[in-house]
Amino acid sequence: MRKFILIALVSVFFASTSLLADSDDSKPGKKKVAIKPVTDKIYLEECGSCHFAYHAELMPESSWKALIEGLKTHFGEDASMEPAPLKQVTEYLLSNAADYSQNSKARAMFKSAKGQVFARISEVPFFLKEHHEIGPDVIARPKIKTWANCEACHPTAANGVYGERYIVIPK
Repeated sequence: MRKFILIALVSVFFASTSLLADSDDSKPGKKKVAIKPVTDKIYLEECGSCHFAYHAELMPESSWKALIEGLKTHFGEDASMEPAPLKQVTEYLLSNAADYSQNSKARAMFKSAKGQVFARISEVPFFLKEHHEIGPDVIARPKIKTWANCEACHPTAANGVYGERYIVIPK
């Protein structure tokens, strides 16, 4: 029985790591690097309590800096933070920004930005390219409502998995 449980646990481990590796739909034969799941507790608390805790790798450092500097008027809300959590969130976002990622999709997000600063991930050219076939009628669906609702179509987004095989577009 113990041997069966050990085999099952090892199988689950390898299945989950291959799922994460599959999050990067890079060229066959190229080592795949997953987008890192968000692990910073303060970032999850401060930002994830209001909306999906977006992966820092999905925007360039310059965009995160601008977003942090504008927290007083964060998309119509005052999202100001006390100095200690603000410092930690800032360090987390800037040190994990797309500029420093090894994931091919995150690198494509960074390269497509061409030095521009974006307020939203959904404004970055690579994001627009990847979502070009999704029309406003799809975004308007009750279970989606906004481009900011990543998890509506990417149920594995919290784990950093955005691969096409895992996309489920709600009706």
